[in-house]
Amino acid sequence: MNTGAVVVTYQTPNGLLQNCLTSLRISGIQDISVINNTQKNNPGFAAVANQGAARLTNDYLLFINPDAALAPGALAIAWCYLDDHSSVGVVGFLLRSPAGQVETMSFGAPVTPLSLITRHFVKPRLPKHPAPVGWVSGGALIIRRRLFKQLGGFDPQFFLYWEDVDLCRRAREAGWQVILLPQAGVLHQRGSSLSDNWRRTKLYDQSADKYFRKHYPEMICLMVRSARSLYRLLSPRAH
Repeated sequence: MNTGAVVVTYQTPNGLLQNCLTSLRISGIQDISVINNTQKNNPGFAAVANQGAARLTNDYLLFINPDAALAPGALAIAWCYLDDHSSVGVVGFLLRSPAGQVETMSFGAPVTPLSLITRHFVKPRLPKHPAPVGWVSGGALIIRRRLFKQLGGFDPQFFLYWEDVDLCRRAREAGWQVILLPQAGVLHQRGSSLSDNWRRTKLYDQSADKYFRKHYPEMICLMVRSARSLYRLLSPRAH
């Protein structure tokens, strides 16, 4: 399939970036838009990812982190699934750590104020077969370009984090399915570009606030913010 890739870098070790690009080329992707997001006036991941997508004219857009690498055959699995399922707009790959552990926080059910609570008590179940989900991680997802254009791309108000959850929500609201493909693997060196836990948590919480303000009434947003403040006293790291 005619696929272009967007890779947004930020303080990414060169070796990891090269591994990413090599995996893309081996998988058959020739059109790759790499943007170094270290400019002085950093607009954030969502805005820069949109800039990268605007450079491409391919029918499908693959967004992948620079510290991630496609497993052999992963892209072909995604291509076949998209080709066979015209109602599917977004496909997420299964992210694994170098030790082989599945990143269970890289996909999930539709995000609601209630799900923010229940996810800490209900362990995410990894489907054995392709399954509809509420959202998939922007660390490795492929989307039909016409859908990405229809949605206006990622919402640039999200500096970092939650832009993928928001994109998938809007895709589902537009009538498209979001699917996780557990057979399509991606190796992910999580957190290699932003190792400052305090800053990462602050950005995560700011984007969470923006997400709930965008999709829910103000009273709900205040309740979510208050509950998170209490939660951060017990668990200060972003998740």
